[in-house]
Order: sequence, then C-alpha cells, then structure tokens
Amino acid sequence: MGTITADEVNFQHLLGRTERLCAESISFNIIKLNAALEEMEELYDRLQKNRNIDSEVLKHYGEDLQTLRLQIEAEQKRSAPIIDEQDLPADSEITTEDSTENSVLMKAKKKAAYQANLRMQLFDGPERSSSLDPNLDMEQIARREAEKQENLMDELFGMVRLMKQTYSTASSVIKEDNATLSRLQKATNSHKGSLLRESKRLEERAYRSWCDCLYIIGICAVIMSFIAMVIVMRFFTKKSS
Repeated sequence: MGTITADEVNFQHLLGRTERLCAESISFNIIKLNAALEEMEELYDRLQKNRNIDSEVLKHYGEDLQTLRLQIEAEQKRSAPIIDEQDLPADSEITTEDSTENSVLMKAKKKAAYQANLRMQLFDGPERSSSLDPNLDMEQIARREAEKQENLMDELFGMVRLMKQTYSTASSVIKEDNATLSRLQKATNSHKGSLLRESKRLEERAYRSWCDCLYIIGICAVIMSFIAMVIVMRFFTKKSS
C-alpha cells in the first residue's frame, strides 16, 4: 500500500470542496473558487516534484485542475464586472487614495485576515474562524494561521495513520481467515482419506463374501453330484442282480 502525502490529501480535499461549490453556484462562490484554485496550484506544483506519486494519478489531478480553471475563467468572462482576486471583501472600505504607510498596513492586515478566513472555510474550518479581528498584528495573524495549519496537518496525518491501522487490521483478519481455511482443507483431506480407506475395506469384505458364497455353492454341487452318482450306481446294481 503506497504512502499518501499530506499535500495529496489537501489536494483531494480541496478538489471535493470545489466540486461541491461548482454544483451549488459558480458565480456565487467565485471568490472561494479562486482562492481554492490558488491553493490547488501550489499543491499541484509540490506534487509534481514528488517522485513517489504515480504519473497516471498526477495526470488525473492535472486534468481536474485544468477543468476547474476553465470553469472559473468562463464564469469570469460571463460575469460583469469581473471579480479580481486581489480585491478585498465588499465590507472593507479602503479607497485608492490612502497612500500612507498606516493605510497600506491596515489593508494588508484586512486582506490577510480575509484570506485566512477564506482558507479555513475551504477546509471546512469552524465558524468562529470567520470572526478573526483584522486589527491584529501581522505576526499574531501569521502565528495563528501557522497553528491552524499545524493542527490541520496533525489531523490529516492522524487520518493517514488510521487508514494504515485499518489496513493492518484487515490484513490480520485475512491472514486468520486463510489459516482457518487451510485447517479446514487439511481436515477435509484427512476425512476424505478415511472415507476412501473405509470404502476400500468394505469393497474387499463384499468381494470375500461373494467368494465364500461361491465356494459353498461349489461344495454343495460336488456333494449333490456324489450323492446322485451313488444313487444311480445302486439303481443299476439292483437291475443287474
């Protein structure tokens, strides 16, 4: 059984998530789909560098990623105005005239908070993650996001370990079943041999019984012939006298 990497688990999870979002409404979930596409492209780049992944599986992942990219591009062309991935949420009222350092820092904080919330939503994170305060320091945001990513990785590795344990348990059960079948087969062969020996013994006994019957019949025939011969001889002796 091949070892599945955390990047592959994340890619499959995001792929399933994007398929559900596309089934619901592409236009309504376009922002989430764009964010998921970026995450999946990064994961796919790392998967291409992994030599342990089968080429057919990697090709299948690439086709799924290309299909998702084409769907998003087609929806963006139909939509007006076009959604820019670099835009902030509608509730963040930051104007282009804010050119001071504080405005730029605030914009970066809000964008980081928004992307963090969006990433956690894509990974089915808890609803309380959407209440992230945009006024937090960048270092605090980065630390919190690192902790969340670490927890997510721990959960994914836990799932991998559980899959391996399940596989090991199934292998043990199969080995026990095979051993039981082997014992039953040996017992069947042993009983079959006993039946063959008993059948041969009965056949020999029946043959001897027939031989005994024929032997007795032969003796009786000889005795009867002797008696008949004696009677005939006496009869002819009386006639001659």
